[in-house]
Amino acid sequence: MSAPLVSVVIPCYNAAKFIRRTIASVLRNPYRPIEIIVVDDGSKDDSLAVAQTLAERFAEVRVLHKENGGVSSARNHGIREAKGEYIALLDADDLFYPDSMAKRMQVFIEEEDPAMLGVFCPAVLVDEKGNPLYHRPLFSPSLPNDRYYYSASAQCVSVPSSFILKKAKMLECGLFNERVCPAEDYEYWHRMLRRGGYFRLVRTCVIGWVQHKNSATHNQILHHQKQVKGVIKHMFAPDPATAIKEYRESYGEMSYYQTLSANAFNSAMMAAVSGHLEVAFEITRDVSYFYIEKQDARFFELEARLTASRSLCLPDTAWVAEIWPMVRGPVRDYFEFLEKFYETKIPALAGALQLLEKEEKVKAAVK
Repeated sequence: MSAPLVSVVIPCYNAAKFIRRTIASVLRNPYRPIEIIVVDDGSKDDSLAVAQTLAERFAEVRVLHKENGGVSSARNHGIREAKGEYIALLDADDLFYPDSMAKRMQVFIEEEDPAMLGVFCPAVLVDEKGNPLYHRPLFSPSLPNDRYYYSASAQCVSVPSSFILKKAKMLECGLFNERVCPAEDYEYWHRMLRRGGYFRLVRTCVIGWVQHKNSATHNQILHHQKQVKGVIKHMFAPDPATAIKEYRESYGEMSYYQTLSANAFNSAMMAAVSGHLEVAFEITRDVSYFYIEKQDARFFELEARLTASRSLCLPDTAWVAEIWPMVRGPVRDYFEFLEKFYETKIPALAGALQLLEKEEKVKAAVK
């Protein structure tokens, strides 16, 4: 199989600060042939002008402009206009590292499996300047043969920028739901998987998932979680029209509550470390005690570290000097709230606080 054309679709809204760097990250990839389709979604800043300037310099870049309709509308417009048989999704502030296209496309070229819907790779959490925020890649689950089937997990598979998908499979499934935002990607991955086939996890490369404090996820945590809850309800509902018999019924009540709890707890921790404790308290209503009860101290420690790095856009190497002094109070307050909310002592929370404080104590002892 010769190298096929890949269309990199970049929805862009008020991303003038990032779009030049994002496009450059694609151009630095040696994989060819490519086309880069930037869909300006009615930006009010200089995004369109910046993208058009790059289109004049690089033949691979094409710019489309449309009235504002949201990220799904922009993605869908770009996918429909794409000439390639493969669609690489890339958000306007994220980054492709130099081998991320070739390594993912290599799987398509070598395996040629009709059941493979697309490929995805882990994501590295980075700040606006591209500096790492967290010490290990995200979205790298343990999977048999690195194949992610519908039955693998009810969690979100990965972020859009991790994916390269077969355009034909996308069109067969229907594109992104333009009425769902945020969490439109979460809904779409599972809608594709429920039709049959799998996503292939490629562990040999990563993409850069950029975090900045003004992003919608950071500023609208409660709204985001409500959208996720709606997606989960839809995912767990039976679908008699599903062609695959095993996938017609729902996952089951237990799995539903566990999935809802996992997403809600992560959102609640994000709100807590951001200083929005009332939001965290409200979201916790969707977290079952059974989910909390079965976690160990290490789980709560890692949740606090990850959400704090992501919320503050600071690397986890700054935990002792900067992050923990800023979030210690909110984390303690939220953990105390959990014990009051569930009306019981939760030893793992105390253990997590000891782990979170450990580095600081070691540092103090050295002094």
